[in-house]
Amino acid sequence: MKTIPKIILFILIVFTIGFFSLKYINQKYVTQPLVFENTEWLEWNYFDFGKGNKNLENFADNIVSKLSDEQLAGMVLMPALEKHSDINNFAELFKKYHLGGYMVLGREVRSTEQNLINKNINSDLPVLVAVDAEPSLLKNRLPGLSFKNETQNLNSDKKINYSVNRISKYLKQKSVNINFAPVYDNGKNKVVIGDRAFSTDNEIVKQRAQLFANITYENNIFPTAKHFPGHGNVIGDTHKILSTINGEMEELENFKHAIDNNIPIIMVGHLAVENNKKWNTNGKPATLSRNIMIDLLRNDLSFDGIIITDAMNMGALNNFDHVELQALKSGADIVLMPRNIHSAYSDILREIKNNPEFKIALLEKVQRIVKMRYVIKSSHIVTNKKSA
Repeated sequence: MKTIPKIILFILIVFTIGFFSLKYINQKYVTQPLVFENTEWLEWNYFDFGKGNKNLENFADNIVSKLSDEQLAGMVLMPALEKHSDINNFAELFKKYHLGGYMVLGREVRSTEQNLINKNINSDLPVLVAVDAEPSLLKNRLPGLSFKNETQNLNSDKKINYSVNRISKYLKQKSVNINFAPVYDNGKNKVVIGDRAFSTDNEIVKQRAQLFANITYENNIFPTAKHFPGHGNVIGDTHKILSTINGEMEELENFKHAIDNNIPIIMVGHLAVENNKKWNTNGKPATLSRNIMIDLLRNDLSFDGIIITDAMNMGALNNFDHVELQALKSGADIVLMPRNIHSAYSDILREIKNNPEFKIALLEKVQRIVKMRYVIKSSHIVTNKKSA
């Protein structure tokens, strides 16, 4: 009879040890929400993003160090909420894949839909919300904003000031924080660029695009220089086929000008480079080329902002597989409009688990994204204080 209590005691001890061990493991490895209680939010504006602010970088590093692999994998994916997207299914993606942002494409930006998405974010940091609000594309991108001027017709500072302020104020009212504009290409490619560019003259493009970017910044929206390394001097449309820059990249000076003037985001186009000894892409698009995104854009041009790809569902990538993962390994920070978000997420997560070097590089990408999201959060606090 005396042995029974000992057996029961032994079972209780084993059960207790097992219970607390499982509890510890779950606490350590389960994805945690990005919520910062009792945080004193420092006040930064959008211009602070690219200034190498150590306090901002330290804050971002602290956040990134606490993220799970699952959160890291999702942060670099940016799907599009399109005209026929089901908002309930789309909002669920943020809970399932821990996404860091989205693009609104071909539909009105509705606060009710944004609120539904925000319920699935589980973070104090706002997600990145982007619109392709080039003047020439507005009639298709933002049906609610009546705007008829093509970019090429904004041929004076006065016209640019009026148009960009109008566009930016509209985006701000809709809680959009990124504009995928202006175009830094010249307008020689009439098939896909044409009137989307300010001019066929690089000097005019640099001056007018920079004014567009500066006014966008002043309205607390991040501008984007596109389509690196230049879509104006090629034949063809990357929406349909892989287009090629033959020889020198004549529009590179436009993007160098943008970088020198603190452009925060550069969108890389699906453009191959051939007959260029130093920057040849060997048949691949720039979005899948380390030579273009790391050697040229990061190292040679010293760009330290966010590199985002053009949409990954475009025809230029039809002959390439696992493009989202390949783009990230080649230097992109964010992949726009992944072909299949589940496959892309799975590819990235698998690579994180199996490739320590890739994870280290991914941490740097996510740090840039978190910095940008923190600045957006901070600027909202500053704006609310001023209006109080």
